[in-house]
Amino acid sequence: MSITGAFLNARSGLAAAEGWADIAATNIANANRTGYAKRSAPLTQLPGGGVAMTGFQRATDAALEQAHRKEVSRTATQEARADALEVHAAALGEIDSTTGLSGRVSTFRTTLDALATTPSEPALQEAAVRAAEGLATTLRDASGTLARTEERVRNAVVADVTEINDQLARIVALNERIAGQQQGTERRVMFEDQLSESLDSLSQLIDLRMQTDASGRISIYTAAGAALVEDNKRHELSFDTSTGRLTVNDVDITPGVAEARGSSEGALAGRLGFLTNDLPRLELQLDEMARSLVQEFEKIDTTRATGTAGLFVDGTAPVDGSGVRAAFDPTKSEGLAGRIAVNTAVRSEAGGAAWRMRDGIGATVQGPASDGSRVAAFVDLLSTDISYDPAAGLGDRRTIGDFAAGLVSAQKQLHNDALAKSESLAAGRDSIQTSRQSVQGVNVDDELQQLMLIEQSYAANATVMKTLGEMMDTLLAAVR
Repeated sequence: MSITGAFLNARSGLAAAEGWADIAATNIANANRTGYAKRSAPLTQLPGGGVAMTGFQRATDAALEQAHRKEVSRTATQEARADALEVHAAALGEIDSTTGLSGRVSTFRTTLDALATTPSEPALQEAAVRAAEGLATTLRDASGTLARTEERVRNAVVADVTEINDQLARIVALNERIAGQQQGTERRVMFEDQLSESLDSLSQLIDLRMQTDASGRISIYTAAGAALVEDNKRHELSFDTSTGRLTVNDVDITPGVAEARGSSEGALAGRLGFLTNDLPRLELQLDEMARSLVQEFEKIDTTRATGTAGLFVDGTAPVDGSGVRAAFDPTKSEGLAGRIAVNTAVRSEAGGAAWRMRDGIGATVQGPASDGSRVAAFVDLLSTDISYDPAAGLGDRRTIGDFAAGLVSAQKQLHNDALAKSESLAAGRDSIQTSRQSVQGVNVDDELQQLMLIEQSYAANATVMKTLGEMMDTLLAAVR
C-alpha cells in the first residue's frame, strides 16, 4: 500500500470515528427522551480503501411496535372505564357501610322496627323520618354523582376527539417531511422518531391499523377499516354530544355499535362504551330503586287521598293549594333517583308532623298512640318481594333491601372488573414495552463501551497518521 493510500485510509478512519462518537453521544444525551430510538450508522468499505458512514438507522422492530400499541389501546379501554366509575362507586358506599345505599335501607328498617314496637315515642317517629330522608338523600347523591360522571366523560370524549384530530394533522405534516428527506439522513430519522411518538399517543386513544408506502409515509385506519389518514389527507373525527355518535366523513365509527367501522379499544372506546352501555343500566338501577320506594309506599298507605303521594315522593310532582304532593306518575320514572324526596307531611321543619309516620300520610289528626299497625305494614313491605324492570339486570322480583344490596354490589363490581382487567392488561403491555425498549432503547452502559472502542479506533488511526508523517519527514530529509 502506498503512503498516500495509507494516509487516505487513516483519514477516513478518523472521520468515521468522529461520526461514530457523535452518534454515541447523541444516544446517551437522548437516553431518557420519550419516542427516541437508538441510532446507528453502518460503515461501508470504500472501493479505494478506507471506510465511510453510509447513513443513519433507527433501531426499531415493526412487529413489537404494533403489538405494544395494541396492548396500550386495550389497557387504556379498561382504564377509562375504571376511571369513569371510580367516583360513583365510592359514593355508593360499601354494602356493610351505614352511610351507603344498602346501609341506609337497613337503617330505615331498623328505625321502623323500633317505632313499630313503641309507636307512641316522638323521638322514634323523628328517627324514622330522618332515616327515610337519609335514604332519599343517598339516592339523590348517587344520581347526582352519576350525572356529573356522565358530564365529565362526555367532556373527556370531546377532548379525545380533538387530540386525535390534532395528532392526525401532525402525522400528515410529518409524512410530508419524511418523504422530503433522503433515506438514512439524520433529519429523516428525527422525523421518524416524532412520527412514532405521535402513533404511540394515538394508540392510547384509539386502536389503529397502519400501512407504509415506499416513501415512508403512513396511512392510518380504524380497526374496522375507516380511513383516518389516506393519500396523506387527514379525515377529521366528529362527535355529536346529543346522540353520542362518532363519525368520520359521515361514516359511523362509534365503538360498540353494530355495523359501525370504528375501533373497540382505546380510551375513546372505553369512554363511549361507558356512555352507551354502562351508564344507561346504572341510571335504570337507581331509578328502579327510587320507583320501588315511591310507588310501593304509596300503595300501602290507605290514609292518603286518591292521586296524592305517599311517604316518598317525586320532588317535581305537582303540589296543590294545600301543599299536598301529587302521586307518582309511572311515565316519569326516568331520572327519579335524582328527584326522590320525603313527603313534607312528616317533616316538622317543613310544617308537617312526624306522628304521621305512625298514623299515615293522609291522617289529619293523631290516632291511638299505641297503634303500630301501619308502621308494621311498612316493615312487612321492606321484607316483601316486589317487581323490578328486568332490564336493570338485578332480577325481576326482590325485596327493596336485596335490590339495594344487589345494586351496590353490581355497580361496584363493574368498577372492580374494569380495574382488574386494566391491571392485568397493563402487565402484558409493560412486558411488551420492555421488549420494545430492549430493541430501540438506549443502553447507556453499551454506549459508553462504544465510546471506549471509538477512542481506541481514533487513537489507532491517529498513530497511523503520525507514523505516516514521520515517514514523510524522513524521506524528505533523505533527498535534501
